[in-house]
Amino acid sequence: MKIKCELKNLKKIKVLLFSAIVLISLSANGQTQSLLTKKWKIDIESMRPVIEERLNNREDMKNLDDLNKKVAIEQALNQISSNIIEYKNDGSYISINSKDKKVGKWNLNSDSTMVKVELDGKEINYKIIMLTEDKLHLIANNGLNLHFIISE
Repeated sequence: MKIKCELKNLKKIKVLLFSAIVLISLSANGQTQSLLTKKWKIDIESMRPVIEERLNNREDMKNLDDLNKKVAIEQALNQISSNIIEYKNDGSYISINSKDKKVGKWNLNSDSTMVKVELDGKEINYKIIMLTEDKLHLIANNGLNLHFIISE
């Protein structure tokens, strides 16, 4: 009889632990969503080393002198300086760059460590490296680092 009672208590404990884990996960997901759902713009200064590295690794950049490399880097930074993304509570987002405006869908994975974006039938996963009230750092599944600051 005592063993049956202990097994019942063990089952209750398992149910309570599982419920607590689910609630903690939902809470974390809600916090992440709350921090993420706003308008973000590219953080040019944080993107500078990212752009420098990407451009310096390109074959067509290796033959350029330092002045032309610097010009190319500044042009690339200028091109992305107007990039804005707004994640909305309804799971949609708007991405605006110097050439066009795109609308798509987004969601968080179950542990709120990845943002999945769907656009034009393609899915891109971004790992959340840092997310605060005013900064967002993502790494795309192709390895691209993206740094954002809150857009005013």
